[in-house]
Amino acid sequence: MKKIKALPENKFIRLHFLLAIFVSSFLLITTGCKNVKKGNKKEQKTIVKSDTLTQVKQNDSSINIYLTFDDGPYYSTLGLTNTLIKENVKSSFFVIGSQITASKYYDSVFNTVKQNTLFKTYNHTFSHAVTHGRIKKYYQYPFNVWNDIQKNKQYLDPDCNITRLPGTNAWRFQDSNKCFSNSSTRLLFNYLDSIKSKEMMFGWDFEWSGKESKNITKVDLLFEKISDRIKKNKTKNKNYVILLHDYLFKDEIALNNLSYFISLLKKNGTTEFKWASEYPGIQ
Repeated sequence: MKKIKALPENKFIRLHFLLAIFVSSFLLITTGCKNVKKGNKKEQKTIVKSDTLTQVKQNDSSINIYLTFDDGPYYSTLGLTNTLIKENVKSSFFVIGSQITASKYYDSVFNTVKQNTLFKTYNHTFSHAVTHGRIKKYYQYPFNVWNDIQKNKQYLDPDCNITRLPGTNAWRFQDSNKCFSNSSTRLLFNYLDSIKSKEMMFGWDFEWSGKESKNITKVDLLFEKISDRIKKNKTKNKNYVILLHDYLFKDEIALNNLSYFISLLKKNGTTEFKWASEYPGIQ
């Protein structure tokens, strides 16, 4: 048997060195692949988080509240507006022309409200259908109702075409999905359609009555009603109109109850207070 020649020492060292380089390269490549995989996983996790944020934005729980005050100006109006200024909430005032002209004081109250940038004024007709005290009879003559609305426009901005009808909850927008008449207003709406009027009729969803002005427990109940409606309409309606009246805020108790009510509405941090003219569908 032939003996295998031993490698020279320098060749043996060179072979050992090359083998070491091969092993190191293999380990480096393997580790790199693992890191790439881990990196991909991290990228995937980031994408998932981004999708989650998008879903949160899509399921935004913000709501719009419209505080609307009828039948002013009144002797309690300035106390009311002082509270609203303190709370820093946009509010809408549906004014009556015959109230504005009733006295110099009421005229000055109206101008004070109109000049404040936190408030906007809208139409509540000139007479408020008080002629002979018959609201049903008032709506039997749609031409006269339209004249009553037109007469009140002299006190409002020239481009104001938003009216709240007296004594009835009715809606009329250019958007047919927001057009709800009743037995009282049907003749009027038909007449407005016939003359192609763009006048908007602004109704309401909830009403603050005299009970809420006197009893804070009633304020809680009203807020619960609003909260229940919001929960049921999470992905649908996000706009809620609340009807209030200037004359219901004559004393400290009523004003404090209003501040408390506003604080409840603000509580979730996603409530926006808006003017009637900011309601979706208003043109």
